[in-house]
Amino acid sequence: MDKVVSDLVVLVQAMDKAELDLVVLALVMDQVVLVQAMDKVVSDLVELVQAMDPAVLEQAMDKVVSDLEVLLQAMDKVVSDLVVLVQVMDKEVSDLVVLEQAMDKVVSDLAVLVPVMDQVVLVLVMDQVVLEQVMLVPKLVNMVCLEELEEPWVQEDLVVESGLVLGSE
Repeated sequence: MDKVVSDLVVLVQAMDKAELDLVVLALVMDQVVLVQAMDKVVSDLVELVQAMDPAVLEQAMDKVVSDLEVLLQAMDKVVSDLVVLVQVMDKEVSDLVVLEQAMDKVVSDLAVLVPVMDQVVLVLVMDQVVLEQVMLVPKLVNMVCLEELEEPWVQEDLVVESGLVLGSE
């Protein structure tokens, strides 16, 4: 039993040592992380000090000014392109106005032309009817005199070639 107690004591001491080793290991790891963080802070401070150096600061400002000039040139180009676009759009609107005016003129000309054409067609039809009346002399059998009508009436069965019915008023 002494042996068991002795083994338990050794086991407890080993566990205490292992626990102590874990605590030491955690502290060492924390110190490593802390050292890495401190290295980062020191590196950032070095960069900051270098940036605060007038020569480095002047170079950085020159770079910013150069970038701003490029940006300004790009903005000027965009404005120039917008002006060209507006001019093109104005030209297209102007062309549309001219097109609309031309279409109005065509419609106006058609409005004048249609009545003239109607008159020409009417004259042509009348000429055709007169010509056909001269060429087609109805027989006396086809003429009917009614007491109400003073003029002879041509029967509707007398149809000319053009499809017109003579005397069917």
